[in-house]
Amino acid sequence: MSYHSDLDYECQRCGERFLPFEPAMNCPRCLTAASEKSAIVEETLKALRSDDYDHLGAYIILSLADSYIMFASEVAGTVEPGDDPTEVALRCTSQMAAGREHHQGHLCKFLETILPTVIEMKFQKTQ
Repeated sequence: MSYHSDLDYECQRCGERFLPFEPAMNCPRCLTAASEKSAIVEETLKALRSDDYDHLGAYIILSLADSYIMFASEVAGTVEPGDDPTEVALRCTSQMAAGREHHQGHLCKFLETILPTVIEMKFQKTQ
């Protein structure tokens, strides 16, 4: 995988780094509404369309957005036809958020947002 993004966001109240992907999304730590919406959903889907997410290789994380993209890529490589995006998101975010449990809900919602498109993209290629 070679796609990289420089998206970043820091909560203006507590300094927590996260990427708000919906308008007025709350900070996972202090619940303050974000002042902007990032394009991380669009960037992630663009990355997954342009690269082979089943073969990450030595992907270097250069930004906060890259960590979201890598996480989505790893999850995309595990989905199967008929998978329920909510179940996949819950299973995967519990592992990813270890040590940062306050991010679990945020990451779960991120996956629930992108997984229907990811599943469609992945299995359209094979048909």
